[in-house]
Amino acid sequence: MDLTSLGSLLLFLFLLSVLVFVHELGHYLTARYFKIHVEEFAIGFPPRLVGFVRGKDNRWRWFFGQPAPSAAELGGPRTIYSLNAIPVGGFVRPAGEDDEVLRRVCHVLKGWASRRSHVPRRWASRTAWEASSPASSRTWWWWTRTRS
Repeated sequence: MDLTSLGSLLLFLFLLSVLVFVHELGHYLTARYFKIHVEEFAIGFPPRLVGFVRGKDNRWRWFFGQPAPSAAELGGPRTIYSLNAIPVGGFVRPAGEDDEVLRRVCHVLKGWASRRSHVPRRWASRTAWEASSPASSRTWWWWTRTRS
């Protein structure tokens, strides 16, 4: 691989990372708008290389590798911001995105009454509209921008 190929590959990965960051930021900001706690905002796919999170004293704590500080160490649930090893994607993990949510979505799609969780700031405790908004916000944003 010559220097121009390596430069092109690095430029591609950088531009892809910028696009992924903007895309995931849309999910993150929409979740925050609906007051859904976000457990992790990550660029790249695991394993985690480096992460940072606000601690009890409101100062940033940096950590390297997989184990993140527990909520008890941090003084409550906090958002972990991480940079992961595989630089071709990213993710936003809202609190409550688990099997209970998948069952609830199936109930809503089948027209059954959904049972809402009563844990505040979790994805599962939101209405179907609020729960689907972080996942679909970027689609709607692009759709409205391309229609003008």
